[in-house]
Amino acid sequence: MRLLRFFIALIVLIQANFALSQSGKATDTYYQTSDVQPLMVQYDADRGNINRFYTITNSPERRERLQQLYKEYQQQLLQLDFDKMNSSSQVDYILFKRTIDNEQRLLAKEEKEYKAISKYFPFGDEIYKLEKLRRRGAFMKGEELAHKLFELNKQVEESSKSLSQETSMEEALALRAEGTARGLAAALKSVFDFYNGYDPQFTWWVPKTYEELENALTSYASALKGKTHKANPQKDDGSGIVGNPIGKDELIRNLQYEMIPYSPDELIGIAN
Repeated sequence: MRLLRFFIALIVLIQANFALSQSGKATDTYYQTSDVQPLMVQYDADRGNINRFYTITNSPERRERLQQLYKEYQQQLLQLDFDKMNSSSQVDYILFKRTIDNEQRLLAKEEKEYKAISKYFPFGDEIYKLEKLRRRGAFMKGEELAHKLFELNKQVEESSKSLSQETSMEEALALRAEGTARGLAAALKSVFDFYNGYDPQFTWWVPKTYEELENALTSYASALKGKTHKANPQKDDGSGIVGNPIGKDELIRNLQYEMIPYSPDELIGIAN
């Protein structure tokens, strides 16, 4: 009996596949998917490759490459004929466009904040250059690099002294500055881990100066975060949750991003 059921199921499956092949749909790679699906799949792959190659957060090179990616996919999306799509494809089109627009907005915000705090990192470009050379496997002379790291360490110490004379920063800028300092430390670590123990000259000359510079950057990151100024410090209301106000404009933008057709005031009214 079980064998008979198996053969009946097999016959039904073969007939179904034959019917689909006759309609031409079985050979369509994207059958039952939207017109936007191939673009979305390729986008995820390209963005993943960029994030795996440009790993240092807040670096100008990473930001520039992502900006280029979003622009390219935005142009490809606009070439699709929205009016001729079915409902499923139109939904994907709208959501994918929303994703790209939001990523561009976040990058623009990152760039604006980075420009505002770049004065705290006169040594940043030199460290980014070293990390760029590491990604391409360039040869580094150990003695020259050790001397360069020593000079960079002095610049970090000078910047740290100057920071102590500075007034407090907006919280967003302080957090961006802290993240940038930690990103620079991560860039140096990637260089050190790549060459140390492999290149004898690098292994002889660099470790001590690298360790000193890494410690200086870590301390500098903490000092930058300590410059945070909160206009209206939030207190624990007993819930254990302390929030950070983002402002009405940003709240409205987030509601629009989530496609919630109400203002904050209207939501409060509904809740009441």
